[in-house]
Amino acid sequence: AAPPAPRRDNLGSAFDGAPTTDSAKRRVDAFLRAHPSVDRRGAAALRRLEPGKQVRLVRRLEADQHKSDVDGILVMASIKDENNYAATAPELRKLSEALQRVADRLALSSAAVRALATLDREDQAKVAARFAEPGYLDDLRNVEGFVKCCFHDRGDPVRRLLRGRPMEPALVQAVQTLELRPDCLGALRKLALRKQKDAAVAIESLDLRGVRDRSSFVLRGLEDGSLFTGGLAARAPAPEPAA
Repeated sequence: AAPPAPRRDNLGSAFDGAPTTDSAKRRVDAFLRAHPSVDRRGAAALRRLEPGKQVRLVRRLEADQHKSDVDGILVMASIKDENNYAATAPELRKLSEALQRVADRLALSSAAVRALATLDREDQAKVAARFAEPGYLDDLRNVEGFVKCCFHDRGDPVRRLLRGRPMEPALVQAVQTLELRPDCLGALRKLALRKQKDAAVAIESLDLRGVRDRSSFVLRGLEDGSLFTGGLAARAPAPEPAA
């Protein structure tokens, strides 16, 4: 199966200020064009909301990958239950600054943000750092549901939120601007932490300007070990000369 698409980062922000009637209408119009499965009843119900709620609902519905086929039933249910609005700026401000940014980027709901706000500041910092790691959330089709489940079940929610192996900070720094695919980031994350440090040094030394598919290039280096021996760097094509 093809790897999931990178999580969207163009959802707007709760800190953008109150939307006007016109700006909310433009946002709703764009949403409805992108989601033709929303029928007339769903569209009408969405348009009846006040502008702030229109934008908050659209942000939340657009946030998770599995919502690519949003339909009128989901829109109507979200409005009826009032449980699917992205958190407001005052709600987000109850989180640590770092977790505010992460929760806002993911357009998490008010309920999810309230749950995260119950964590102490140290744990919030851990969650923010892990969620911000490249590729950490890419295998989740519903981040909102994941966050809520971590608090609904018995046990330590922090342990659940910090699932799996962390990414070495040096590796985070090395890959954060490369736009690598989730499968490549997942392979890097599976490395032992010491090996992740070695990978960070190796990736930082690569000249990738001439590489069209950086993810496949790095994956090949991981599979045959050439990332760590210098062989991959030697195979990197030279960048095209400037026109």
